[in-house]
Amino acid sequence: MSQRILITGAHGFVGSNVIGQADPDYELHGLSRQLATPPRENLHWHIVNLADTEQMRRVFQCVVPDAVIHTAALANIDYCETHQQVAREINVGITQTLVDLCIVSGAKLVFCSSDTVFDGE
Repeated sequence: MSQRILITGAHGFVGSNVIGQADPDYELHGLSRQLATPPRENLHWHIVNLADTEQMRRVFQCVVPDAVIHTAALANIDYCETHQQVAREINVGITQTLVDLCIVSGAKLVFCSSDTVFDGE
């Protein structure tokens, strides 16, 4: 059985590159707000709202991932500085939800981040 990898932000720059470089033996599950980039045989696409905890819980129950590669983020520095609450809800809140779901499911989490939006405190 191949490993199931869940990739958040799969339509973005980092996520789409992760998909493009992934081992073809992995069963990939891309999560995004938009339709998939070019289809691949081992890629399953899920259009989701990552901030919807119940929707994410259902995705985890359906996919049962072995690992999650979390590339989704709000990275526009100027927007994040002027909309700090929105940036925190997306960059921290969604990450916390994924951490909680990974703990429950036993999935490993790979977290991709930039220190230009939040300083880590």
